[in-house]
Order: sequence, then C-alpha cells, then structure tokens
Amino acid sequence: MTYLSKFLILLALVIPIKIANGATFVEHSQSRTIDLHDQKIGLWNIEDKVAPQFSESFTSGSVILDMSGNMLADQDVDTLMGMFESYKLIPHLQTLNLSNNHLTLTGVTALIPLLRLKQLEWLDISINKLVVDDFLALWDAIDMEALKVSINESAGQHEKLRDNWAAKVVLLPKNYHVERFALPKPFVTAHMQYYQPK
Repeated sequence: MTYLSKFLILLALVIPIKIANGATFVEHSQSRTIDLHDQKIGLWNIEDKVAPQFSESFTSGSVILDMSGNMLADQDVDTLMGMFESYKLIPHLQTLNLSNNHLTLTGVTALIPLLRLKQLEWLDISINKLVVDDFLALWDAIDMEALKVSINESAGQHEKLRDNWAAKVVLLPKNYHVERFALPKPFVTAHMQYYQPK
C-alpha cells in the first residue's frame, strides 16, 4: 500500500473535523470526540459555553467527551447532567473525562448514575479535590447505589454490579502507583486498563 493510500484511508477515518468556539469535534463512523479541555468553562456561564457544542443531535454512535482542565466545581455537575439529558447525549456517552477540575466528593457522587449506563466505559475524575478517604467514600456510595438497583435480584448480583461500575472510574493520574493506595480492586483494575498502552 502506498503512502498516499494510507494517508487517504486515515483521512477518511477522521473526516469531518470541526472546530467551533475552541472546541474540536472528530467524527468517526462509530464515535464522535468532543474536545472541550482547558476551555476554563467553570469561569463562564457553563450553558452558554457548552450548549453550542451539543447543539447537533446525537442519534447514533458513541461520544467521547473531554472536559478536563475546566475549573468545574460541584455546582456545575447538576448543570452538566441536565444538559446531557436535554441534548440526548446520555445514551451515547462512552467516555467522560472530568480530570483536573475542582470537584469534591459531593460533585463526584452526583455522577454515579452515569455508571449505570452500559455503553459508558470510562469516567475520569483524576486530579480533582479528592483524597484517599474520598475514594473509599465513593466506593461506599457506588455500593449503596448498586444495592438499591439490585434489591430484587439474586444473591451476589449487587456486588457484581458494584464492581462493574467501579471498574469504570479512574481516580488517579497515570504516573501514580495505584497499588500503594489500598483501594478496592475494581478501582485498581480501572487504572491499569485505562492507562495501558494502546
């Protein structure tokens, strides 16, 4: 295969690329990436800044949303969740990157309902205002939510659900040795898989 052929195939995979108001959209046939990182959205009216990027309808495929480094705080989570619902983004959300923001345990706990989504693979909340005790409190909150959802299910279903949800959550940056934090195994698994070489 010639270099020109390889280039044309690569180009076909990432076209179209759209740039609007500092956001980058990359549309693949099966997924769409919305790159809103480092837009300082938390300093602005979040709806004014984000809504234009969600204005196109989400009818098929999956969405990878990067909102890292935006000074987002706990009060912004409810606004975001409402926007995800309004623009019908939730059924398509594959990855939500909220790393390097100002979220505390309160804001992160409000994101737990997203873990119930089958298509959601990753929720990156690393580099926020969280400490190890918060990680363990988050584990307990996920456990309680899984218990509520599986109250009428067979024995062991609640633990399986909890572990599956927790294995989607990325708590720490790549260069941290996650095994040193004595975290529940699903959190460790998430860390190892999220950062493994592609």
